[in-house]
Amino acid sequence: MSAPPRIRILPFAAIALALAAIYLAWYQPRPASPAPAEPVAAAATSPAVAIPTVPITRDRDGSRPEPAPPAADAVPAIPLAGRITDTAGEPLGGILVELRPRGDDLAGSAARARSDRQGEFGFDAVTPGRRYQLRVAPTDEYAGYIDESLTFDVAAPRLDIVLERIVLVDADGIVVDTSRAPVPGYTLRLRSATTNIPDRVITSDASGNFRLEGFPAGALEINTSGRDYYRIQGVELRAETYNYLTLIVDHGQYGLSGVVVDADGEPVAGARVTLKGAISAGDYHTYSYRTKTTNTDGSFAFADLGSYRYTVSVHAAGFETQIRNHEFQSFSERLEIRLQYLPVD
Repeated sequence: MSAPPRIRILPFAAIALALAAIYLAWYQPRPASPAPAEPVAAAATSPAVAIPTVPITRDRDGSRPEPAPPAADAVPAIPLAGRITDTAGEPLGGILVELRPRGDDLAGSAARARSDRQGEFGFDAVTPGRRYQLRVAPTDEYAGYIDESLTFDVAAPRLDIVLERIVLVDADGIVVDTSRAPVPGYTLRLRSATTNIPDRVITSDASGNFRLEGFPAGALEINTSGRDYYRIQGVELRAETYNYLTLIVDHGQYGLSGVVVDADGEPVAGARVTLKGAISAGDYHTYSYRTKTTNTDGSFAFADLGSYRYTVSVHAAGFETQIRNHEFQSFSERLEIRLQYLPVD
C-alpha cells in the first residue's frame, strides 16, 4: 500500500497559519494616544508668586470646554481703606472695625479689622453698590460709631472716621407714674447707647428720686427685666449742662382681671395673657410688656397699671390666638375672653 498523499495538507496548514497571524496583528489592542502636554511656563525671573491650582476639565472627546462668560451684572470687588482719629486729628490705634453686608439676600458674617498705630485700617474687597453696616466698636475712652447703610462708588473708597472722647456727666432725676406721682423703690437699668461702659442700676428712694454719677453723655437705653418689662426711649444725657431726668413708667392705679374660657364656657388653664402698653411724653416713649398665666379656673389679674389703653393677647395650646384692644372706663375692670378651638384637618 502506498503512503497517503501529504502534499495537499501542507498548503492548507500554511494558509490557516497565515490567516491567524493576520487576525492577531489586525485586532491587537493599540495604546491610546497620549494627551497633548500642557504648555510649560518659562522660568520667571521675578520673585516667585504662589498661583492657585485650577483643575482642567475635558469633554468626552478630549477637548476643553469653552469657559462660561461672566455674569452680566457681575461687579468686581474693590479694596476699602480708612483712618480713625480723635477730634484733634490724632490717630487712634487698636480700634475694632466691623463691616457686614446688609439685605435679606446679602446678610453675612462681619469682616473685621483693627486700626494700626497710624489709625489706618482696610478690607481686601467690598462690592460697589452693595449696602453694608459699618460698626466701630467703642472703647473705655471713646464712643463708638455705626453706619447702618453704607455704600461705595466704583472708585477706591476711603473712610475718615472721627471718634469723640467719652465725657462723663452726673444727673439727678425722679421716677413717676402716668399721673406724675412719685414711684418709690423702683429699679431701672441704664445702658449707654454709644459706649461699652458697664450698665448702671438705679433705684428710686422713698420720694421717687435718684442720683446718677459719672455716666457717659449721650443717648440712654433704659429698661427693666423679668415678667413685667419696661423700656424707655428718647432719654439723653448732655455734656456741659445740668441733667435732670423725669422717667415716666407704666405704673398707676388701674387694675385689669378676667377669665379665659373655651367655646363651651369651660375655663382654660395655663393660657398666656399678654398686656402691651405705650406712653409718650415729649421726646420720651415708654413701652411696657406684662404677662400672666391663667390659673386652674382660667382667671388672671394685672395690677398697678398706669395707662388707660392696652393691647391684650391670649395664647393657649389648641386654640386660636385672640388679640383685642382695651380702654379703661374705670380704675378696675374685668374681662371674659372666649377662645375658639383650632380647626381640625
